[in-house]
Amino acid sequence: MEDRPLNRKWPFEYNPWNVYEACFRAFRELEVLHEKLVDEGELSRYAAIVLPRMKYLPDTVAEAILSFVFEGGALIFDAVPSHNEKGEEKALIAKLVGEQSVQLMDGLEAWIGTYGKGVTLFLDFDFDDVYSSAVERGDENLMRRLEQLIRDFLFDHQLRPHAYSENPDIEVGVWEGGNTFLLVVINHSPRRDETHITVYQPPFKPDYAYDVANMEEIPLTLEDGNAKLSLSLDEREGRIIVLYPERVNGNRVEVDTEAVGRGEELSYRVVVEASDGQPARGHHVVDITVADPEGVVHPRYGGRHSTSDGVYVRRVPMALNELVGTWTITVYDRYTRKRSRMGFKVIQ
Repeated sequence: MEDRPLNRKWPFEYNPWNVYEACFRAFRELEVLHEKLVDEGELSRYAAIVLPRMKYLPDTVAEAILSFVFEGGALIFDAVPSHNEKGEEKALIAKLVGEQSVQLMDGLEAWIGTYGKGVTLFLDFDFDDVYSSAVERGDENLMRRLEQLIRDFLFDHQLRPHAYSENPDIEVGVWEGGNTFLLVVINHSPRRDETHITVYQPPFKPDYAYDVANMEEIPLTLEDGNAKLSLSLDEREGRIIVLYPERVNGNRVEVDTEAVGRGEELSYRVVVEASDGQPARGHHVVDITVADPEGVVHPRYGGRHSTSDGVYVRRVPMALNELVGTWTITVYDRYTRKRSRMGFKVIQ
């Protein structure tokens, strides 16, 4: 296998960058998957795959692709690999070429088919070459038509990215966890630009969105379970937007004991509150300062931290030589710009 190229170009590599570019612009969410990972079962983590033009495909990978589609996956490809890794003529995935014709432009044609529970889109032309030529010629109509073909195929079969930016020059990535949804938005354009973003079926119903850098609240609407928002970004600018299921109304701090001995454990609890006084769901950044009786701040007892569903708990031993007297814990949250305080005593 190592002595034989797995594609059609010397020196044993074929980099269809513009296939990636076209599919990324069409769907906005794409990863590169090595064939060895297919052998390890990684296809089960995906709903659709793109197979760029190649001549050689190992039998195990071809069989995995057949199984993937049969079980409900979607496949986009523009050639049927004709040989396996041993150089034997085997076109195992030829059966995936569909029978429903889709006429494009300039004599280009595609075919949509079904196999088991899955669907296929076969592009009867060299996708990378055609799209690359359109880019070089500045043929926006053909570029958009090819992108729309990919998007319609995936969307028609109920596949959606986690988040979709209508402006292809503005990329959006996502991170989700613990009732918090982050959008990392980057403007790749050399000019200021705008985009409309749809977050498809977020894991919770978002009620509040803001820019984590400047705390600007971002207007948010809900439509059929999807969250929609609009953003404007300067050239090459990036923004991080966070979505929460409820708005923050304030904060409070509680200590477990009013008096702590030197060398004993200081234990306190910070709560970021929702409108009903209960902990607000999600991860929230809080700034905590702990000052001694002389007003000197001791960073080791406080710092900048994140709550988990509105609650942050800290347990830390007091130093043996700390000042005796009343200490103060101050909590500040950026959402309401409110501060709360609680005192405790250090005793000998």
